[in-house]
Amino acid sequence: MSNWPPTFGICGWSGSGKTTLIEALVREFRGRGLCIGVVKHQAHGLDVDREGKDTDRFFRAGAAVAAHDAQQGFTRFPVSDDNLDDLVARLGVGYDLVLVEGHKSADMPKIWLCRDDAPPPKDVTHIAATLAWDEDRLARALPIVDDYLAEFHRRMDVCVAILLGVQQPRPGESRALDAFVDGLPDDVHEAVMVTSDAAPELLKGLPVLPPASDVRWPLSGHLAAMRWRPATRWLFAAHAATAAQTQQLLSHAGPGRWAVLPRAETGGQRDWAFCVLDPPALPLLEAAARRGLRGLAGILPAERVAWQEKQA
Repeated sequence: MSNWPPTFGICGWSGSGKTTLIEALVREFRGRGLCIGVVKHQAHGLDVDREGKDTDRFFRAGAAVAAHDAQQGFTRFPVSDDNLDDLVARLGVGYDLVLVEGHKSADMPKIWLCRDDAPPPKDVTHIAATLAWDEDRLARALPIVDDYLAEFHRRMDVCVAILLGVQQPRPGESRALDAFVDGLPDDVHEAVMVTSDAAPELLKGLPVLPPASDVRWPLSGHLAAMRWRPATRWLFAAHAATAAQTQQLLSHAGPGRWAVLPRAETGGQRDWAFCVLDPPALPLLEAAARRGLRGLAGILPAERVAWQEKQA
């Protein structure tokens, strides 16, 4: 399955310019509207709190601490080892890209920054490029990371959730949905049904997920699937669609696009009935559930949505 979020390393010895390049990359990707996280390895210990302050006392007493004001916040927590996967997982799925400073031995693509003419250590693997001290590093690094993001999205697992809710489809609808499942693209990893009723006869070969119990339909259907597999791309369908319609919807997904939604049709909203949601949408759906909302309209920022103007 997909290992979300996409993670890319910037490595090199101390003084090689890692922080400078990461700062420039963050500014560039933020300017494009992407949500960026950074994991920094601090070999000589962290200095993020002052001894004797309330937050430091809470931490030393054994608690994980989240402190914030109106504009910023930080979380301080103990770690048992230096496991990069665990650290990235703590950030959550709500990021388009995580840049990692250090962790040169980690299993991730990385750029190695040279301070002098010395080559990277032989035990450092997955090096996409080695950048010299005196070259335009941002100009070299940007297309490398862009290519990595594009390839990551091309290779993402896609799962399909058939949203049946509480109503059994009529026989003709069941046959159409069955044909829809049979015609799904080869890169679809798995298809499931989300229903609180018995599975239709024609779709009994699919796994069944119950809707989320803490929110109303149809958002409960989306949450059931995304909670089950939060690190994958989900295509949701409350009705059958052609292979061309499915491919067209999926073709709009990509970096920075957390959802692909069709425009509302005359007479009502249909943005929940046939759509694609990527992992960063999940925290926003969870927040909507806590507010008692039921549909996708207004939940996702407009700049994170790719609108499908016309289905094939």
